Amino acid sequence: MWAWLLVLACGGRQERLSLVGDVTWTASFDEEARAAGARDCTYTRHYVASEDRSAPWLCPTCDLQASAEVSVDDADLDCYASVTGSTPELAERLGTGGEQLHRGIFPFAPMSALGDMGGDLVLEGEPVTLDAPLGRVTLTMAGSFVDELEKGDPWQGLAPPDSYACGWPRTERPAYDGPWRAKLGHEIPDGWFADGCDEGVRLHDLLGGWLVIDVSAVDCPPCQAMAEEEEAFVAQLRGAGEEVRVVTLLAPSLSTALDPTETELLDAWTNTFDLEGPVLGDRGWGYRMASTLFGSVAYPTWFLVAPDGTLLDAGQGFADWGVVRRAIESAQ
Repeated sequence: MWAWLLVLACGGRQERLSLVGDVTWTASFDEEARAAGARDCTYTRHYVASEDRSAPWLCPTCDLQASAEVSVDDADLDCYASVTGSTPELAERLGTGGEQLHRGIFPFAPMSALGDMGGDLVLEGEPVTLDAPLGRVTLTMAGSFVDELEKGDPWQGLAPPDSYACGWPRTERPAYDGPWRAKLGHEIPDGWFADGCDEGVRLHDLLGGWLVIDVSAVDCPPCQAMAEEEEAFVAQLRGAGEEVRVVTLLAPSLSTALDPTETELLDAWTNTFDLEGPVLGDRGWGYRMASTLFGSVAYPTWFLVAPDGTLLDAGQGFADWGVVRRAIESAQ
């Protein structure tokens, strides 16, 4: 078994695994594409990656994940364009699990298997045939990596501090290690998200009373309507003697739901709707949990969590907060 798994035993250190390597795709076009001008070619993606423990839900079958910076030589850009019709993405996530290398193009996109990785970190993949701009193309892939330990934060700055600068509660709940899917009647999966104070916030630190998780996007009108009425909902429940908190997991937009959410957007959402509860950057958590529970992703999606961490109810879309209030009442 590769060295990737060995570092997992070194808890508490400020070292992380680095991974450097190249993956080359060889493109063979069909007759239709060749007649239209396509030519067989190769392109190589150069990877420099560092261990990232902060989003295990993106690849639940992975033993280890890494955030990668990617480059493609100028000489390979024409080949890449003939295969994809686009320019290369320069940020990826990599992961290993079941002796496979997993890959996600967007920073927080769930990952899928790319190919088999042997004990010497050599990558091989089965040929795949895809649509290309001028016809069909068959891609074969091979690569290799070198791994070593380096100084650095394996949590990528998202490990929770001893106390939160923004004033959120800090609990001593046990560490959560899966499963990384939402299921009614089971414990809500944990998560780590950036807040407006540029700190990592642990989702399970917010448990204790009723917790409503609101997964929203900035340019989503129903999400805005939900945020507009949030504080009135909280005041009504607290006036009835209930301890309740709403946490917003915010995506930057509907079209870039898996991209990072800048601090300025978190602050603007908080201030626009005068929210008391945490507004955190969603990092694919909402996307993953909605897709596992509902089979699809929609905004807003909300989750109702009991004080003990059990997921009691969930919904997609927004008409009013009454459905959440009634779910709390029926759970008592």
